[in-house]
Amino acid sequence: MRIVLSNAFGADAVDVGAATIGLAGASADAAVTDLRKLTFGGKADIRIAPGANAISDAVDLQIAPLARLAVSLFLPRDTPISTLHWHAGDVSVIGPGNQTTATQLNVENTTTGRLFLSQLLVDTQSHGTVVTIGDSITDNTGSGQGRGPHGR
Repeated sequence: MRIVLSNAFGADAVDVGAATIGLAGASADAAVTDLRKLTFGGKADIRIAPGANAISDAVDLQIAPLARLAVSLFLPRDTPISTLHWHAGDVSVIGPGNQTTATQLNVENTTTGRLFLSQLLVDTQSHGTVVTIGDSITDNTGSGQGRGPHGR
């Protein structure tokens, strides 16, 4: 599994000091399990130029179909939120310091936008893949905050 971070609409570089991915708990501030530290070209940190993307190195994380994932980013300096998916259909939490490996989050703010995260790239053993590209239907509109398209 890899992630893609985007600074597509940023006027300045975005510094990411650390990033992790794992299996999400039932709520945005619940404990994450199977946590994996992400690297970019073998380094824990990366600077994403304005208009650019960054793809993480692959990590081994087994996920079940329709599993909920948690991606945590540590931004070591004040960073304007320039690139986001405004209605992600779930809650993102914002807090102080590097909480990428924290078991209990110190939450200062929440948003329903997905900040800087643009893609999850998953290698699969499957013989087929379904990709959804579209409008508000693919973003869970009408199914409730934090619930997927199947009411999960």
